[in-house]
Amino acid sequence: MTHDELLAKIQFSRNDFNYVTPHNALRAVVELHKSNYGLCKACTTLTVHVAYPCPTIQTIEKELG
Repeated sequence: MTHDELLAKIQFSRNDFNYVTPHNALRAVVELHKSNYGLCKACTTLTVHVAYPCPTIQTIEKELG
């Protein structure tokens, strides 16, 4: 799946039967990017240490207001 296809899939969409939201996808990202001793568990590698909140979490927080 391309990046654009992924973005299209998680957009809010409405059909005649229910309302589809990207809630589960967003929750999975937030759970993946959790703090581990002050570092982001998903972004930190053996050679790169990324403080928590990482840019991903900062962006989500910003967009949620």
